[in-house]
Amino acid sequence: MRSNHPENVPYAQRVSTPPEQGFALISVILIMVLVMGFISLLTARSLQQVQASGDSMGLSSATLASYTGQQVVGKALAGPLREDLSQVVMKTGQATSRWSYGSGTGDVPEPASVDAALAAVKTAIQQQADGDFCNNTVTLSDQSKVRVRLYFTSTACGQALPAGMGLPPARFVVGAPRNGTGTVANQTYSLPYLVVVTGEKGRSSRMTTLLGEYQFQVGRSSFARFGLFTNIHTSAAGDTVVFTNNILYDGPVHTNGRFAFAAGTPYFGSFVTSAGCTTATCTSKSTGAFVQSRTGGYTLQNASTANTAFAGGGTSPNCTSLGVCPELTRGIDFNAAYIPMPTNSANQQSAAQAAGLLYTEARTLKLWAADMNGNVPATGVKATAQYIQSCRTANTSTCDTWRVTMVNGQMVIQKNTSTGTTWTTTTTSWGAGRAFNGVIYGPSFSRVGGLDRTGTGLETAPAALASFAQMTIAADSTIRITRDLRYEDTPCAGRLSRGTGGQIQTASCNNMGADNILGIYSQNGDVTVGTHSNCLDGSCTNTERLDHAPNDVAIEGVVMSSSGEFKVEQHGSGRDRGAINLLGGLIENYYGPVGTTGGTGYKRSFTYDQRLLQGISPPFFPTTPNDEVTAVFVQGYGIKEQ
Repeated sequence: MRSNHPENVPYAQRVSTPPEQGFALISVILIMVLVMGFISLLTARSLQQVQASGDSMGLSSATLASYTGQQVVGKALAGPLREDLSQVVMKTGQATSRWSYGSGTGDVPEPASVDAALAAVKTAIQQQADGDFCNNTVTLSDQSKVRVRLYFTSTACGQALPAGMGLPPARFVVGAPRNGTGTVANQTYSLPYLVVVTGEKGRSSRMTTLLGEYQFQVGRSSFARFGLFTNIHTSAAGDTVVFTNNILYDGPVHTNGRFAFAAGTPYFGSFVTSAGCTTATCTSKSTGAFVQSRTGGYTLQNASTANTAFAGGGTSPNCTSLGVCPELTRGIDFNAAYIPMPTNSANQQSAAQAAGLLYTEARTLKLWAADMNGNVPATGVKATAQYIQSCRTANTSTCDTWRVTMVNGQMVIQKNTSTGTTWTTTTTSWGAGRAFNGVIYGPSFSRVGGLDRTGTGLETAPAALASFAQMTIAADSTIRITRDLRYEDTPCAGRLSRGTGGQIQTASCNNMGADNILGIYSQNGDVTVGTHSNCLDGSCTNTERLDHAPNDVAIEGVVMSSSGEFKVEQHGSGRDRGAINLLGGLIENYYGPVGTTGGTGYKRSFTYDQRLLQGISPPFFPTTPNDEVTAVFVQGYGIKEQ
């Protein structure tokens, strides 16, 4: 008899499932597998897209970095490499030939001769470019990196030109041949170049190339380009001039003679060159730097010890055992060309007679920037006129007053006709205007300067030169500076100095478009900073004070003494008078004294006007017989991506 108790039911019958429920379970499992597979595919796709997006962003950054590198090269060609090029041209240009580079009797030089003559320039500028760019990876703000190669020759940074690319020959662009004497025609030449820039960001890399021309205009070099120039590197009395730790120069420094260095770290922020002449009359450099038996630079331990040669033999010297460690940011060259001083001031005298102010007797000069009524404008307000007051030295009550304004881009001068005595704002009658070339010439000027300070500090000295004024004060004999000479529109803020810890603080010369500039040039006399003996202890009269320059005097301009020196009168007497704050350049036959280590006279605080390297110069300022680069033009013909 069969039992209906569950334990007696067969196992297969107890767990059996209807067929439709089994199919549903299998379907659910398959769907889950498909969903998981789809999710995995989406995840993989998303990761690929993220990676591709990152690669794309990296490639964009790399491309942008590459283009940024091209801009960096463009700035270098217009800046530091221009300075290098000018130095090369001064040594290689054929200053006395029909063509600065090349040969030929026609209206243009023969093309092959130009390329051959410029070969030395290409080689020299290639070395400078390699020093600036090779092994120098620049990291940008987004962490992308830039590497640059700049080709003037077939090899840059040890690498040949990229495959399929070449450089055309150097060529003559434009200019007239040079014949006879007188004004020398400018000539423009071109150096083809190729820039190869690699930008990198992460795993992405982009290379761009740019073929261009580096065109440069060659003309006569102005003495105004130098931060310091000496013909004979001693004082007029024959005293040795030694560069010490307190000497700071940030413009080109040159001597036709010999440099001497004492223990310490004098700073030179630009080129330092020497012709190495051993006599004052040499017309070419000696064999070797200073004397025929030696090369390189020399240190002077003390007055009784012989000169000791620098290690390095004509390049940047190593720090010697004597502790003589000059900081030479652009190196030192003891094989530079000899540069003769001008022998007369006929050009300046002729210019003053033609369209300037020409005096035949000793004079004083007072300069100031003001409004049309002669009043100094308020702070922040530009002057509309430049005033010049010239008085006879023998009779200071007999004066001429002139007003200079800008009319259609040209300086125009008018003489005050209502008075023959000193200026007052009520004397407002003016004669007819005429063109003014900015040159003032006389036998000598016993007092030169701006208006008196309104307070005791240098910052209270009114501007002597209006923002548009460009002037040269030239004399056959001595020029004496007795007041501040400041620009209304200064090209540089701050001063060159050595900070705590020895760090060099340079001026910020960001106003390179400033127009005002002043030249002071004496042919056969000195340029002096006035000192009255009765004023050294502060007890002089007002009349005596007219001949006594203020403490911390400011001289903004280019100062030159062709036969004498720039010096401070009675520099070894009295007390510490602060510093001579020169913004510009100094050119002198001898290296004149301005103070003593005992604390009398002035210290030197000289800052180079960086505009002078860009070719700006006071009107009719003396030029050298050497060629230099007076302008550059960078021509690019399109960037290609690789």
